[in-house]
Amino acid sequence: MLTPANYWVGKHNSDIYTYELLKSGLEKARPLDMLVSDSRLLILQANASYAFAAALWRSKLPNVSQAMTKLWHFSRRAVWLPPSVIERAQADIVYSILLFPVNRLPVPIVLETDFNHWGIPALRTEIDRLRYNPPWIVERSAVILVRHQASLDALKEQYPDQAHKGILTPSMLPGCEAITEEQLTAKFAAFARPVIKVLFVGNAAREKGVRQLVQAYQALKERYPLELTVVSRFSDGPVTFPPDVRVLSNLPPAEVYRLMREAHIFAMPATRDSHGRVFWEAMAAGCALLAPCFTPHQELFGEFGLTADPTSLPDVVRALQGLVENPGLCSERALSARKAFIQKFHHSVAINTYYEAFRRAAAQPRPAGFHGR
Repeated sequence: MLTPANYWVGKHNSDIYTYELLKSGLEKARPLDMLVSDSRLLILQANASYAFAAALWRSKLPNVSQAMTKLWHFSRRAVWLPPSVIERAQADIVYSILLFPVNRLPVPIVLETDFNHWGIPALRTEIDRLRYNPPWIVERSAVILVRHQASLDALKEQYPDQAHKGILTPSMLPGCEAITEEQLTAKFAAFARPVIKVLFVGNAAREKGVRQLVQAYQALKERYPLELTVVSRFSDGPVTFPPDVRVLSNLPPAEVYRLMREAHIFAMPATRDSHGRVFWEAMAAGCALLAPCFTPHQELFGEFGLTADPTSLPDVVRALQGLVENPGLCSERALSARKAFIQKFHHSVAINTYYEAFRRAAAQPRPAGFHGR
């Protein structure tokens, strides 16, 4: 399997991180090699496309006409993938999250993407443009992977004649294991003795709602024994915190998982978040969740805690208070979150689903003259 090269955006880019997780999970468990192309031509194209689309976006030209909008969508995703690269890699399929070859390839293409609305209403126009999947990409994909039911339903609605390509696949989290039920019970037996531990984890802290959460914490900390820990790289700008908030950066995953296992509540009232991989990690750690109330978070996580409108501080305060003053509700929803993670989101489930999707794509007929594996 071959993946197109990504942009220069750095190792913490979410798409690159997704490739790394998928590679580490699948290659250890299934007879599969996942290769990221190092073709200089492909990398040059990808960076040039990214730069052109970024300039087009900043110029606001996509708002001028429908033609400009289509040009922006095309320029940010289109690359020409040399067939020789596929031959050298002996690739059976090409897999991508964003970049899509404009030329006809001798192997099937698997696209992982999103089709549903997400984010607060004020960001809807911008986000809908970012997540838009042009018809030519959908038509040329052999298999389309989506991470939750709302996205699959949106694919069926937008492209009913291509809906058969859609496969529901949870995010790959190869290092994430659920705590035992005994550990979860012991954690909540110590609820408020001496503190109720609230945890936030999000690299883009501002858009993930850290400021709203800190304000809610300050409104409640005099009435409840709260301890707030924030883990972030602050990639979207610095944030000022009161002295009693613990702030940590650049932690390895194992340390983040340790903090999650200790936390009673995982809170991330994000204004902009597509599907929330970190919520699944918190579910495995036995946390009750405070999540944004928009789709898909309401459908995915609403039953495992409480949801709030991230643009309304009183609503975030209400949700946080609803959890901290009710340990029974907290422990019940944390227990159901842990169970749902094991059944639906554990890496063993993701590995099987991804592998069968890739097998399905690889089994499709190839053009004559291709001599891959």
